[in-house]
Amino acid sequence: MSGSIKPVWSILTAKAERELRGIQNKRDNALNKKNAASQRKDKIDKLLVEYSNRLNRVLERNHSQDESTHYRQFIIHLHNLRDRTLEELENREGAYKIAQKDVVVADTERLKLKRLGERAQSKAIKEQQRKENKEFESQGLTQFNLNSRP
Repeated sequence: MSGSIKPVWSILTAKAERELRGIQNKRDNALNKKNAASQRKDKIDKLLVEYSNRLNRVLERNHSQDESTHYRQFIIHLHNLRDRTLEELENREGAYKIAQKDVVVADTERLKLKRLGERAQSKAIKEQQRKENKEFESQGLTQFNLNSRP
């Protein structure tokens, strides 16, 4: 029985470790996507500032109505794009938080299986030692009985 306990727990622990690595990869992918969305938002924010400044410079000098209208329309498009990017960023952050929780759950499960495996191995070792001690006592008793005969 003790021979079959160790492999079962080690197999379950190895499976839990593989699952944990897979979940960690998903979490890392979610983090990369979240960071990419954050970078897009930052770029759009910079473009908004840049084109708002350009529009202000155009408005300070003589300009055509079309020129200022084009800047305004572009700024409106940037705001729409920023809104979509903010929504995407929120979704990516939510996905990352879920993935992070999944990693914690998987790691907890892995640690639990590892502890159970160690406990089973410890029990098997104690049982083996108990059997060996019992056998030694039996041999000692037999030896004593043989030596005590006249």
